[in-house]
Amino acid sequence: MSAAISRVALVGPMGLGMATLLQTLCGSVRSTVDAPTPGRGGQGRALSPSRPQFGEIDLGGGHRLQLCACPGTQRLDFVRRWVLSASVGVFIVVDVNAPEAVDLARALLAEAAAQSGSAIALVLSACPATAAAREAFGRALADGCGGGVVPVLQVDPANRLQLLEALSVLACLLALQQERVLPL
Repeated sequence: MSAAISRVALVGPMGLGMATLLQTLCGSVRSTVDAPTPGRGGQGRALSPSRPQFGEIDLGGGHRLQLCACPGTQRLDFVRRWVLSASVGVFIVVDVNAPEAVDLARALLAEAAAQSGSAIALVLSACPATAAAREAFGRALADGCGGGVVPVLQVDPANRLQLLEALSVLACLLALQQERVLPL
């Protein structure tokens, strides 16, 4: 009997800890190839992933969850589109404090909808933010997305418990979608 595999994409800009998030959840990561980070001007990491990074979690009962962190560089956005096309869920990783975060999250939500159609998205704030900042971000995001609610969760990419809680929220939303409680 083969195991059922579901894929969740991790997308967002460079430097917010998607690789750390993946390593924290999965322990080991496959397909890591780093390349010089263009245009960083000495800020952040000198090297960034130049291809998707994959990790898996055994959910038991013959089910596995594959997580795929997409490179955050714009020159590799075709990779992100490919990963999104094969994903049932999406974690959009942003800094809700950044002025461009709402526009970026809207664009990534639209891209996920265009590539996957039925993927469920959650926004993860990978940088410390107040509850008021997350709420304001969520309202601004919903206003630009036709009033739909997109959960915004605060996580530390190195905190496994917080990440597992975010995964459980995503799993609940996916289960509701499969039961047709949520619109497709």
